[in-house]
Amino acid sequence: MRERYRTAAGTCWHRKTLTNYRDFLWRSIFALESDAPSEPVAALSLNVIFFLVDTLRDWIYSVPTWLSGSIIVFGAVALALLALICFHQFVPSELRRAHNDVAGFIIAIVGVIYAVLLAFIAISTWENFNKSQDAAELEANMVDNLYVDSAGLPPKLAFSVCQHLREYVRLVIEKEWPAQQAGRTNIEGWKPLFKLNREIAKFRPAGNATAVDSEILHTANDLYRARRDRLVAATSKIPTVMWAVTLLGGALTVGFSFIFGVPRFWIHLLMTGLLSASLALVIVLIVAFDCPFRGELSVSSGVYSRLYERVLPEMTIDLDDVRSLEPGYRGVPDSVLADTLYTTYFSDLPRTTFDRLLVSRLEQ
Repeated sequence: MRERYRTAAGTCWHRKTLTNYRDFLWRSIFALESDAPSEPVAALSLNVIFFLVDTLRDWIYSVPTWLSGSIIVFGAVALALLALICFHQFVPSELRRAHNDVAGFIIAIVGVIYAVLLAFIAISTWENFNKSQDAAELEANMVDNLYVDSAGLPPKLAFSVCQHLREYVRLVIEKEWPAQQAGRTNIEGWKPLFKLNREIAKFRPAGNATAVDSEILHTANDLYRARRDRLVAATSKIPTVMWAVTLLGGALTVGFSFIFGVPRFWIHLLMTGLLSASLALVIVLIVAFDCPFRGELSVSSGVYSRLYERVLPEMTIDLDDVRSLEPGYRGVPDSVLADTLYTTYFSDLPRTTFDRLLVSRLEQ
């Protein structure tokens, strides 16, 4: 299933890149038509930056994490070493060595500030990832609870509620999750939830059914809340401005290490490379957890499959109870009743799965 999502995400990345390029061209044209002389250049520059950032983000999450992480780390190390070699050609090591004491105090301050910034962003992304995972877990639990609680409703209403819940889970797994993996938002899942809410709202319980209806309404509200939290988390990410500050701070921290004068240049190259690699690894970690529902290290849709794996097999359908509680089904033979229920409410399931849910023995 993860491979299918990865393939879908890769296909959607190419489509989204073309869409981003088209939007970029339109924004550039509108920017060039601006009246103020300085506005076209500024607006065009921002459009270029946002286009490059969105394209880079889409590419990162469309490839395996080890590949994007390796490119980020080795790319950062290569740039740092190349910059150090160029800096070494213009500023002699002897001149820099005379200021090692002052440079040491400054880089200590800069390093602490940048370390605090990286730690704050890393913790923030990890907490956001956990919240997103909890929202998906809660949403799946509410679906399972509604499916179980529906057993206390009249048979027709219970079957209809279960049908809407199965349709909702199917849309979440097959439609919404691949869209989230590709960085888009799909809201098709609202349709079966609205149908579910209308049917529950129209139900007028009597006697002991009042408590069951109240509990189902409460669980349905929790499901709505968990779904909204998941949709919000699916669009959450670190702002572009914060990414710019993070990358610029990393470049300054590595750049400060150039000022040191080291007797053996290859030792200086080794230290700078290790510093760049350590900072790049933290950035890779932040990138991996920045978008909770994108990439290889993302929130899995496996929690929604529990409805079919655990809950559904435990729910049984007693045909005798259906006939006794629903006047329209009284006197209907088992085989005819089973066919009617399957066609009306359970056609999304394999017939063999539905037959295992039946308690009464079908007529031969």
